[in-house]
Amino acid sequence: MCGRKTILNNRDRRSMKRLAKSNRQKSPLELTNNFYKGKKTISTCTMRRELKVMGLKSRSSARKSLVTATNRKRDCNLQRNAEIRPLSNDNESYGQMSPYLLSSNMMVAAGLEEEAH
Repeated sequence: MCGRKTILNNRDRRSMKRLAKSNRQKSPLELTNNFYKGKKTISTCTMRRELKVMGLKSRSSARKSLVTATNRKRDCNLQRNAEIRPLSNDNESYGQMSPYLLSSNMMVAAGLEEEAH
């Protein structure tokens, strides 16, 4: 075996993975400080590298909310009630618009409606 001896053994790696999964939003620096509470010191680069090898990409993702019928219904209602205002750029409109506004904007762009309002 060539090179430097590894600082972490398999047991350390398993405990590091448990620590990262239980503290999903902590940064690698915070995880390093919590790792073994002073029994073994490792750098944040080592922590990041080991977590990346484990497939956690420096930290684990946040837990997703449980998709129950109630939560699904609430999310659909929030999306349905969201207001999207149109943005205009060179006579082109983006976003959701009512059919009346869409037709009046198209008439103004075509020069068919008088602007004497």
